[in-house]
Amino acid sequence: MNTEPKRPRLLFLDNLKFLFAVLVIFTHIRVSYGGEGSWYYISALNESNPSDTFTIIFFNMIAGFGGIFQASLMGLFFLMGAYFTPKSFD
Repeated sequence: MNTEPKRPRLLFLDNLKFLFAVLVIFTHIRVSYGGEGSWYYISALNESNPSDTFTIIFFNMIAGFGGIFQASLMGLFFLMGAYFTPKSFD
């Protein structure tokens, strides 16, 4: 029987996991509507040639933010999961 006292839960990690999950959803939405292609659904907004400045800026911002998230998000998920692996593995 394990007699070690339980450590308190690290709530900031739960919040971080929630934030990462929201960013994953954002990344998948970005791929659909961002305009960089390679997705099975093509929005009617992307088929038309956006001429107003707001639409062009919006699509470029989505693509820019998404590139940052896509480059680091899965690595951060794995890093956070690996942090707790040794204790549960022992």
